[in-house]
Order: sequence, then structure tokens, then C-alpha cells
Amino acid sequence: MKRRALIIIISLFMVMGCFQRKSITGTFKMIGKSQGKPYTGTLTIYKRGDVYQLGWELKSGETYDGIGILEEGYLAGAYSDAEGNIIGAVLYKVEKDALTGIWATPGGEENFLSGTEIAFKKEGSQPEEYVNSPLEEDIEGEYVVEGKNPDGTEYTARVKIVRMGDFYGIMWESRNNYFYGVGIPDGKRMAVGWFAENKEGKSEDTGFGVAFLKIKSPHRINATWGIWGVNEKGTEKWVRLE
Repeated sequence: MKRRALIIIISLFMVMGCFQRKSITGTFKMIGKSQGKPYTGTLTIYKRGDVYQLGWELKSGETYDGIGILEEGYLAGAYSDAEGNIIGAVLYKVEKDALTGIWATPGGEENFLSGTEIAFKKEGSQPEEYVNSPLEEDIEGEYVVEGKNPDGTEYTARVKIVRMGDFYGIMWESRNNYFYGVGIPDGKRMAVGWFAENKEGKSEDTGFGVAFLKIKSPHRINATWGIWGVNEKGTEKWVRLE
């Protein structure tokens, strides 16, 4: 009986160790495909509080910096190839006539912020012609958003979501500030990357994109990504190096 109890205790410690090892931080070897052409590189993931910092380095020399938010084995990431851009990521859970999301954005050097929001679909805002959606619910339409900032203060916004081929285009408007995003849908989840309109009132940012990561294990991650203004998905597979 004592031997059996000891085996159970040892087994529990082993299981707990496995759960603790399920951190996705580290450096991964990356094999990707863009417009049918393969590419390679590395991705490094750092933990910054409740948020993740992402860094891509392609063998071709291109580099991208990003931010991500993780929940239930899914990570929504936003990335850019330019310094100083205001970007963020949202991971939405799709429900009937509503989206519940957690979001993240850089808040300065070594300071990353996260918050939550709920988007309620406006009555009668659904398109007349239903288009088969990769999500379990059709989410096109206009929404009213109630959100909470990291400091606990609340905000409201208006959101419009439009189907764009394999992606969704999203626009937020809050107190005359505009944010533009692209979303990758999958079942009951949607990863969205967004960027803020610049001081000149322009929203063009060809170096901006979104990545939707499925955490298969701490050692292997599959990703789908898209670029703002380009209606074509790319894919990546990551294998841990360290």
C-alpha cells in the first residue's frame, strides 16, 4: 500500500513537471510558406507579464517584431517590420451575436499591457446575403464594444467587421481614434492584429500582419498568418531549438 502511494506521489510530481514545462517561451526553428514559396528562419518568444513578445528573423535578413496574447492553447499575434508603430493583438471567442476578447499592446519600453472587451452585434446589421464562414457563427456586421483597460478604467467603441476572402477586416472607432485590423478565423476563435491610425490620419501599413498560433505542445507550434491588404494566407511550423 505504501509502495502504491509512493508511486502515485511520484507520478503526480511528474505530471506537475510536464504542466510547468508547457511554457512557449524560447527560440524555435521556423519553416514557412508564402505565396507557394518556402522560407526559413527563427522565432523567439519572451514572456512579458500576461503578454508575449515575439521576434521573427528570416534567413533572407528580414526581421519582424510582434506582441501576442495567449488563452486555452491559442495565441493571437500582431507584428510589424517598422519601429514605433502602435500595434496590438486581440483573441476573440465567437458567440452568437457577441465577441468576447482579450487584447494586448506595447505600453512603452519593456512594458506590455493587456485588457478585455465584449462586442455586441447591432440588431439588423448582418448582411442580407449570408456567406459561408470559416467560423461557427457569422460575425459580419456592426458592434457596440464595452471594454476595460489595464488600469481598470472602462471604454466604449464602435466596431465594423467585413468578410474579406479568407480574412475579416475590422475597424474600431473610439473617441475619434481609429484602429484597423485583420482577423484570421478558426471555429469559435478569431485572432486579430490591429494598428492605430497615424498622426497624418493615414492607415496604410504594408508591413503589418497578424498570426494565429495553435500550441500543439511546448515544442511544436503551427501558425497561420496574413498581411494587411493582401488576401492570401501564409503558414509556418515551429520546432523548439532550446
